[in-house]
Amino acid sequence: MQEVLKLQTTAYRMQSSCVVAIVSERKAELKPQRKLQLHKVCTKFAPNMVSYIGIWNAVSVNRSNRPILEDGEHIVYVKDKVGVYQGQQKILNRQIGRLYLTNYRIIYVDEADPLMSMSIPISIVESCGIIDGFLRSSAKVRVSFKLDDSKGQPELISQSSKSSIIDWVCQICSFNNHLDTKTDLDQDFPRCTSCGIPPSRTLIESLIQGKNNAKVDTETPRVRDDQCPKCTFINHPSLRYCELCGCELKSTLSKSLQQKLHADDAGSTSNIAGSEEQAHLNIRLENDQETYSRSPPYVKFSFRAGGEQTFHKHLNEVLVQDRWSRLEAAGAINRDAKKVDPAQKVQNTIHGGGIHGLEQIGEQRRQENETVLSSSLEDLDQLMHRAQDLIKLSTAFQPLIKRKVAYKSIVPPLKIKKSSGLYHRELARHISEYCISGPLSKKSSMISTQDLFATYNRYLVMTQGFGSELLAPSDLQKVLVLTEELNLPIKVKEYEKSGLVVICSRGASSFGVKDFLLQREREFELAKRKFEVLTEMGLGDRDDYMKKMYAHYSGSSTAEIADSFNWSYSIAIEEVETSVNSGEVVVDNSISGTFYFVNRFSIPEEDVPSQSREEIWDTIQEELAEEQRTITKTLEEPKADYSTQQVSNGPMYSASANYVNSALDDLHGLKF
Repeated sequence: MQEVLKLQTTAYRMQSSCVVAIVSERKAELKPQRKLQLHKVCTKFAPNMVSYIGIWNAVSVNRSNRPILEDGEHIVYVKDKVGVYQGQQKILNRQIGRLYLTNYRIIYVDEADPLMSMSIPISIVESCGIIDGFLRSSAKVRVSFKLDDSKGQPELISQSSKSSIIDWVCQICSFNNHLDTKTDLDQDFPRCTSCGIPPSRTLIESLIQGKNNAKVDTETPRVRDDQCPKCTFINHPSLRYCELCGCELKSTLSKSLQQKLHADDAGSTSNIAGSEEQAHLNIRLENDQETYSRSPPYVKFSFRAGGEQTFHKHLNEVLVQDRWSRLEAAGAINRDAKKVDPAQKVQNTIHGGGIHGLEQIGEQRRQENETVLSSSLEDLDQLMHRAQDLIKLSTAFQPLIKRKVAYKSIVPPLKIKKSSGLYHRELARHISEYCISGPLSKKSSMISTQDLFATYNRYLVMTQGFGSELLAPSDLQKVLVLTEELNLPIKVKEYEKSGLVVICSRGASSFGVKDFLLQREREFELAKRKFEVLTEMGLGDRDDYMKKMYAHYSGSSTAEIADSFNWSYSIAIEEVETSVNSGEVVVDNSISGTFYFVNRFSIPEEDVPSQSREEIWDTIQEELAEEQRTITKTLEEPKADYSTQQVSNGPMYSASANYVNSALDDLHGLKF
């Protein structure tokens, strides 16, 4: 009996699959009574001996080391200096990172290696709790997961199995509802999504029984597989549900292919720890063992710099909102239903007079003042929240007053308070994402600090409304200092002569002003040769306009250089002066303006792209042949019937101001 108790204690502590093997070996050496006792021990503890590392999913990060969000996902809370525990054991190489809480996931981004980032979906989180710190131990937040009662595994695995769905029509409002056949009718009886009235139990039971007893028809089907059996609408073969009524469609795949796909799905979900995704995450524990002090399993987030209370509060709010969304999706809540907050307590009125009554009144006022002071910040947050709602409401009516092209949000908003110690680091990453996605989309692009200050604030106003907090010059100055420390894909460049500070891409192309001028000269030569070929063929112009145009190469102006590189005028002037001072470019000042040419004396001959006359003629003939084929193909296309086309009354084009190329020399008050 001592051996049984010893093995039972070991199984409870280790909770590993190797204990089952040890018990199996020891059973062969024991008597039948001992074998029966050990069998009960194994049966009791075997469900707990499952690896739960598979709850972690890989996360894609952008070049600014921020997570790439899904559609409809937004950041709720961000905190740095966070470590991750799997149960009671530390996860190695994931003890210093940033924790992002979104409405869909809990995302951990490692500071040392952002490619090893991972996340947990909110849908499998059951509850959370705070573990207070003690001495050298930091405060932690424990996040527990839902378990599938039949397998003892996280609910995320059981959700991967596809269940059949039945349709039932409400007898009151004739609304078409959907119901899972695995729904427990005793605990979660369905209601109509439209009117909220439950159907009769006999109707639902008959539909479920008919679905379960349905047999596969082996005869030749009279209708197509992509045709809806309910409304006879012909859908696309790749769809699983009807586009018109939402009814489940028959699969157009062969039976052998369906069996193979189901076998692959079962094999990929049977062993969580052995999947390719988890192998890529390379999750290793401190003692190579998963130990949990309680059930269900959990993970812990250690907050080394505080913030566990705020994270716990926001996580509870996200969980409540997720449960409410699930109830709405299941049809358990009427359309006009609203969440009711608990009623506030009514203050007791003090009756009586004299000194005792005055003391009670004074004590009550002191308590009220304490309550007001403690909840003042919360009231301010509520006011700002309502202000955002009002701004959103006003912007919703703006298209009715004035038609305007919507300004698309290219990066997710920055959800972090300015008082946080992580503010400037996250702001630097956010500005980096904005630059790479917008002003610095080309590798040769550059933007001055004045232009970045104006365009970024304009972007905040256009995407978040006039109530958004704008960027201050002092904050931008701190962000520019952090670009090298955070190893962001942008860098700061300063010109010595004028002191102009610009931001450019870290992997900027070496294609400069000299290369641009050489390319322009080559394009001019090809166009001139093409004109000569057309003249020899008798297709030249009659008014000698083209002949005058190609008489000589006139060079490139500063505006042309700025437009080609997507620079502002001030940056183009600095780059051109740098090339002129280095001797690579020469200047031609004339009445028509200032033009720039490549200095052929300072450039080696091997750096100048040259082609023989035969190569030039071959290139011209290929271009002319390609133009002829394009014209022929256009003429062969059938003419459109404009009489049957719908005519739009909207504008034929949408012009947006080019904020990048506009110089902002009038911002003299800014110091960068």
